[in-house]
Amino acid sequence: MDFFTGGQSVQIRNEQGVPYYRHQFLTRSPTDLTPLGENFILGNVIDAGFYVQDSWKIGAGWTLDAGIRWDSETIRDYSGATRLKTTDAWQPRLGVVWDPTREGRTKIHAFLGRSYYSLPTNIVLRTFGSRTFVTTFNFDPVGVAQDSNVPGHGLHRIQGGSSGVAVDDDLKGGFQDELTVGVEKLLRPTFVVALKGTYRRLGRLIEDRCDLDYNRPETNFNSCAIVNPGSDGRIARGQVPGCSYLDDSTECTETIPSTPRARRLYRGIEISSRKSVGESLWVQASYIYSSLRGNYDGGVSAIENQTSPGINVDFDYPLLYHNSYGRLYLDRPHSFRLDGYYATPIKLFVGLQGYLQSGAPQSRYGYTLFGFSDTQLVPRGTDGRLPTAWEANLTLGYPFAVGPLTVTVQAYVFNLFNNQIRTSRDDVWSSTPPPDYPASILDPNQERNNPEHGKATSRQDPRLVRASLKISF
Repeated sequence: MDFFTGGQSVQIRNEQGVPYYRHQFLTRSPTDLTPLGENFILGNVIDAGFYVQDSWKIGAGWTLDAGIRWDSETIRDYSGATRLKTTDAWQPRLGVVWDPTREGRTKIHAFLGRSYYSLPTNIVLRTFGSRTFVTTFNFDPVGVAQDSNVPGHGLHRIQGGSSGVAVDDDLKGGFQDELTVGVEKLLRPTFVVALKGTYRRLGRLIEDRCDLDYNRPETNFNSCAIVNPGSDGRIARGQVPGCSYLDDSTECTETIPSTPRARRLYRGIEISSRKSVGESLWVQASYIYSSLRGNYDGGVSAIENQTSPGINVDFDYPLLYHNSYGRLYLDRPHSFRLDGYYATPIKLFVGLQGYLQSGAPQSRYGYTLFGFSDTQLVPRGTDGRLPTAWEANLTLGYPFAVGPLTVTVQAYVFNLFNNQIRTSRDDVWSSTPPPDYPASILDPNQERNNPEHGKATSRQDPRLVRASLKISF
């Protein structure tokens, strides 16, 4: 069940110095915008799976691990009809470990496997229910009627439909492949060093596109559809009626642009070491050099900070495909981490966890859809980086005896250095239509008209101190 107290969700916003209200509510259909306070949806998700795995000693110093997993997912809508079903999710995995010295001091290992993604149950409520999700803009804190005088938001926004979204032909599950190769060496009885390389590739994805013409039966009277982006499916290829949905324009055509293939590629090399001295000292350090490229951030979309896998904004509109391939939000070329623990001779124990990491790559967004700024004016992630982030956490503890009890006083200092380094900024370059709009909509040289561009929108948390008392007996 979805429910809005008062029948709607209301936000107060400001555009070009003009305050206005954004209303979001449920309606019966795209053509009947009467708000519904609640809408019961009886859809469900059924996941099934099995796996077989085993391990064999195939020779002196050799170990082989192998397995295979199969999954299926069935999604039914509010009427009980099966709308989406994946049964092709075969996932082989193979691992091998080799000790060339046969003395337990060296380990060379490799792993190759495939993993499928299950869609969250949220998709049942959001896409296969008998409802339409509407966003309107006006100057009334209560009324939901659209006001065409709101700057940049002269048109209401409709997503969904009374029959649930359409599903493309022969839809298949999304998966990722991974290859890992590494070596570990015991240099001393308590000193280990390791080197590991990792390659991960997104093979296929389930996502939605929302540029369909909801007035047509071919689209199930819905603006959105579930597709495998870049596939040969009819809707993914754009062989379906759709509309531009460019700002206040609703120009519709019999066919629309095809979706690009979803891409996400991670490559990384990690060096790590561990060292202990008796029971008093333990230290671990690691450094990763990596890259993350593609046009899909993952289950969490950085474009609008969405957390709705399967129905994020990444492939909703063709304008979002422009310059969409590049450095993804989690691309951090350099990442260093240090963890340590020391028990002093006077029983005081000290723990330290520190890190240093490259800042996130930044994009430059232009004014586009329904007054939002989502298009990439330059290739994704190429508009600089945030500052390098670093911090540390400190733990202190001291135990003392009280009769038969042991009382341990502990203190935790989070964000020890209180850096509060910037972790995000306003990436919107154009918050209002640029000159010659819409012809200039993708012009990378258009003048900046958002005075907030580049300003910090979040920082590291400030220093936080906590204390605890543990009693054991």
